[in-house]
Amino acid sequence: MTTLNELKREMKVIGRAKAIERVREGEAKKSGKKYLAYTLIVAVENEKTGTVDDIRVDFFSMEGSSPYTSQTKFLQEGKTVENSSKEEANIVSIAGRVELEEYVNKNGNHVVFNKLQGAFIHRLDENMKHRAVANVETVITEIKDKLNEDDLPTGEKELSGFTVGYKESVIVIPEAIVPQQLAEDFVKLYREGQTAMLTYQFINRAINDEEDKVEEVDDTPTAAFGAVADIDAGRGKSFTRFDKRTLVVGGLQPYDEDLALTQDEIKQALELRKQKEAEVVNSTYEVPAPPKEVVKKAEDNVGFGNSSDIPDF
Repeated sequence: MTTLNELKREMKVIGRAKAIERVREGEAKKSGKKYLAYTLIVAVENEKTGTVDDIRVDFFSMEGSSPYTSQTKFLQEGKTVENSSKEEANIVSIAGRVELEEYVNKNGNHVVFNKLQGAFIHRLDENMKHRAVANVETVITEIKDKLNEDDLPTGEKELSGFTVGYKESVIVIPEAIVPQQLAEDFVKLYREGQTAMLTYQFINRAINDEEDKVEEVDDTPTAAFGAVADIDAGRGKSFTRFDKRTLVVGGLQPYDEDLALTQDEIKQALELRKQKEAEVVNSTYEVPAPPKEVVKKAEDNVGFGNSSDIPDF
């Protein structure tokens, strides 16, 4: 059986540091070295569209490593919206990789999603264009039409695939969306079974929807004495929904036979994934050990889309 090589899956997040959560510090039992873990919420602000994506980045590092130095320094000195103000909060640039998180929740549902694992975090002196993106060597397993509530095509495409992490861990990319304006070029360039470097953009934003006002009705209750104030006057009812998606916004040409995974390797990877999924579903969830810290330089050659100027979605 062939050993599956680790594939590239670098991510980059640039935005305003919003809050630090779930700080954990301690010592590893075997080595005695200190470890540090925390989650940073980064507000990725799009000035053109006025949208803000709250992107979660997880950190874990061991004492003596470069990531530990970087992460400790920000934890001690970094300014966030929560501990300072929006005006004083640091604009940060985070380099890391895409990983997989999965578990069985309290309702017995198998939850699977991609998480962003940060390695290095730098405070920027200037406000660069905010973004939350990743370049991931992806094996494409399925391309299909995205359907609306009436089961009609929306013009977008849904992509499922996987990449390979440390020690042959298979990291699935579940249901990434190819936007309508890129879908035609995408299906011309890629097909199922191919391996390619794809660029993903991460969306996680709150959207407030106001209920349409159909009729003016005076439903102010009759006062038992005096007058009852109508605190809802002039205010429509609003509902908050969350838009959480992974978009495919660009990519390189499909790899040739020398670089692409073979059909046997794809079959092997899918079998490993099937075994891991069964293991998670049939056992009590435990937080997986952090993967090996590797941050490599991403390639910049583009097969479709434009990696230097990602469209505003």
